[in-house]
Amino acid sequence: MVEYHGEHYDFGKIQMSPVPSQPIPIYIGGHSKPGLRRAAKYGDGWSSAMLKSKELLDLVGQIEAFRKEYGRSHLPMEYQAVVTDVWDADGFKRLEDAGVTDIITVPWLMYGTPMVGGDLQGRIDGLNRFADTVIAKM
Repeated sequence: MVEYHGEHYDFGKIQMSPVPSQPIPIYIGGHSKPGLRRAAKYGDGWSSAMLKSKELLDLVGQIEAFRKEYGRSHLPMEYQAVVTDVWDADGFKRLEDAGVTDIITVPWLMYGTPMVGGDLQGRIDGLNRFADTVIAKM
């Protein structure tokens, strides 16, 4: 049982049941230095907002430097990325080789179907094209 009574949060005794069989990973976002440091010091993963791949890899490098500073570089770390300038298997492979573990994407946007107002067939075609040109080559 845990409880907390503080300035911003106040809750009585609660428990998580059933208890998870493995630790639950904590993902931290943010592009500021304090956010990157927080991810390096406390996180099991980091999630980006939409970035160009060069910016993304720069931030991953900063987090890795902070993890080394905190003595955590030996621990696993996952990097979830939303990139705006990688559209092919080779580009995604370069990100993977640089340490990016997960890509969050909306494939039909790559091929011209808008996020809002696009037709269903355009989305289906975009998913199929992504599967053929990216996923099948990974």
